[in-house]
Amino acid sequence: MGRTQWEDVASDDERVDTVVRSLSQPRSAGWIADTAFVPIETARKLLSELVDAGVVEIVDDGSEKTYAPDPAYERNQEVRRLAEEHSGDDLARLRQELIECASQSEGQERQLIEFRLELVNDAIDRLDGRD
Repeated sequence: MGRTQWEDVASDDERVDTVVRSLSQPRSAGWIADTAFVPIETARKLLSELVDAGVVEIVDDGSEKTYAPDPAYERNQEVRRLAEEHSGDDLARLRQELIECASQSEGQERQLIEFRLELVNDAIDRLDGRD
């Protein structure tokens, strides 16, 4: 989708949110503004609001303030999504599958499976009303 099309279908807020939440590494407000096709002042204002809401975090490496998705917010969103899209029985089956996979894995693969298992356990707790 080109610049004009994106601007026609998405507000400044939506474009900044989309850009910043898709980042794999922290980026400056200027980079985000350019990518979202908004003035730098608009990007800074919206980024400040996203930081205040806990959606985005500021990463200060000493040379330039940059922004990235807040990992805690993203994790909470994934737990919520799991709890909303799956039944308790589905999540219990998934938990068992992940436990079995983790026992047969090692290294980084095992760490990723264990991370996913934590998300599933939190979603089960959420469904059970323990969050």
